[in-house]
Amino acid sequence: MKRIVSFLLCLILVCASLSFAAADSVPAEISTYLSTHNTYNGYKIESTVDYSPVNYYFVMLRSGKNHMLVVFKPGKDGKWAYWTRTTKAIPQGDTAVTIDAVDVDGTYGLYVTYEKGDTNRYYAWKYGKSTWNLYYMYLEDSKEAVMIDVRSASLTYTNAKTRKKIGTANGTVQTDLRYVNLSGFPTTLKSAKSKLTTPPVLPYSNELNPTSIKFTGGKRYEVYSGPGTDYVRSVNSKGKGAVVSTNDWIEVFGYENGYIMIEYAISKDQMRFGYIREESLPKDADVDRLWFNDAVAVVLSDTFVTDDPLFTAGSLAKLSAGTEVIWLGTMGDWAYIEDSAQKVRGFVKAELLDLNPEYEVEFAE
Repeated sequence: MKRIVSFLLCLILVCASLSFAAADSVPAEISTYLSTHNTYNGYKIESTVDYSPVNYYFVMLRSGKNHMLVVFKPGKDGKWAYWTRTTKAIPQGDTAVTIDAVDVDGTYGLYVTYEKGDTNRYYAWKYGKSTWNLYYMYLEDSKEAVMIDVRSASLTYTNAKTRKKIGTANGTVQTDLRYVNLSGFPTTLKSAKSKLTTPPVLPYSNELNPTSIKFTGGKRYEVYSGPGTDYVRSVNSKGKGAVVSTNDWIEVFGYENGYIMIEYAISKDQMRFGYIREESLPKDADVDRLWFNDAVAVVLSDTFVTDDPLFTAGSLAKLSAGTEVIWLGTMGDWAYIEDSAQKVRGFVKAELLDLNPEYEVEFAE
C-alpha cells in the first residue's frame, strides 16, 4: 500500500522529493512542555519530524485510538515554543499515523498517512503565509479510491484507479491546519456540491454594500437580528440560537453600536443576515459605519420579517397591518426594516410597506 501512495505522490509532484528523516530524540524544551501539560497525559510520542527548511517541529502523539499532532516553532529565545495542536486535522483510529516532510522545488510539504488493511488515508499539507494548508487528499477503501485536489475556493475529485476526473465543486474551503476538521470534510463530489457555498450576488442597494472579510478561522460567534443581545435571534434546526463559523465565508456591511452586520451561509440553499460583536473582526479589517435611512414606514398588510430574503425567505417575526416600523434601507424588491416593539431587524417585501406614511393609507383586510 505504501508503494501505491508513493507512486501517486510522485505523479502529483511530478518530480523527485527530498525526505527529511524524523528526529531521533525530542528536544528538551519540547519534552518538558509535553510532560508538564495535562492535555497530553496518557499520550505517547508516535513519530516526529524536525522540519528545518521553515523551522517547524512536528510531534505525532497517540493514546489508544486517539491521535494528536502538536506543532512547535522557534520562540524569542531561539528554543522551540508551542504553536498549535490538532486532533481534527489528522485521521483517528486504532493504527499508527505517520508523518514525513519533503521539499519539492522550494515548496515545503508535510505528509500524514494512516493505513489499516484496505483503508488508506493520505493527506498533504503545504507551507505558505506563516501556516500550513491542506492541498491534497488520497482516500482508499475496499470499494474505491479517490484523489482530492484541495484549494481555498474549490475541491476537485479524481478516480485514483482510472485517473479520470470526477468533477469540481466550487465554494469556500477551510485549508488551514489549525482549523480543518476532517470529520466534516466532503469526501465525495456530491457532498461537496451540497455543502460548499460562495457569497451570492446581492440585488442593488444604496445602503447594503458588502465587503469580504477574512476572519480568523476556528471561531464561532452568536448572531442576532440587530446590533445587541436584546434583538430577536434566529434558531437552528436543533432549536439553538444562530451561530456563525469563521471557517466559511462572511460578508460584512458595516458597524453599529459595537456590532457588525454580516451575511453568511447556513447551507447551499440558505443564507442569513444578522449581527455579531465588532470585536470579532480581525485587527487589520477596514469596515465602514452603517448608514441607514431611519425613516418611518407603515405595514400595509399582515406579513413577516425574514433574515434570508434571497433563498428561503423564512419567517423571523410576524408583522400586522398598520404596524409602524423603521425603514432602514432597500435591497432589490426587499425593504430592510426594524420593528422596535419586537426588537427585530430583517427584510420585508417593499411592496407591503408604505414608505410615505404621512399620506392616508388603506390597509388590506
